[in-house]
Amino acid sequence: MISDPDRPFYKSGKIMPLTKLPQQEFENFIYSRFRSGKVAVSREDLKFIFGITKNHPYYTQMLCWEVWERCLAKGEISKEDIKETLDILLDHQGEYFLTLWDSFSLQQKMLLLALAEEPTINVFSKDFIGKFGLGVASSIQKSLTRLREPEIIEKVDSTYEISDVFFSIWLKGKMA
Repeated sequence: MISDPDRPFYKSGKIMPLTKLPQQEFENFIYSRFRSGKVAVSREDLKFIFGITKNHPYYTQMLCWEVWERCLAKGEISKEDIKETLDILLDHQGEYFLTLWDSFSLQQKMLLLALAEEPTINVFSKDFIGKFGLGVASSIQKSLTRLREPEIIEKVDSTYEISDVFFSIWLKGKMA
């Protein structure tokens, strides 16, 4: 938004990478919010949530809010509540994900399925290409470029992964 010369806010701010929050601090914060919201949550269930959301603040907050909303009346959550809530979130976003999915080329779809299954440092490795039948390196490079521009995939700590945690989960569940 601020690095694209064609956008209205071009160079209007400083570019700063947003990293994930330290898990223990974030976990303590979420734990305290559940407690103050009158819903009991175990540390084990929080770790389960963070495993799903990969410690990403946006997806963690979204899942936690939905779980809290669902479980407020009974005053506690379980792993099953978390799974059911995640399924509901994925169903609600299903049409959007399907429309997004339909916009990709076959090569891009193959790369996305591979990255949903196995985020990797080297998408060009013989093992990765062979395991997922990705074809030639030039096609992979083209797909990487096309998927990085709209931020469908990103490189985090040298590892290529799908930016939207829920889209990645949806791909593993619906398209695999």
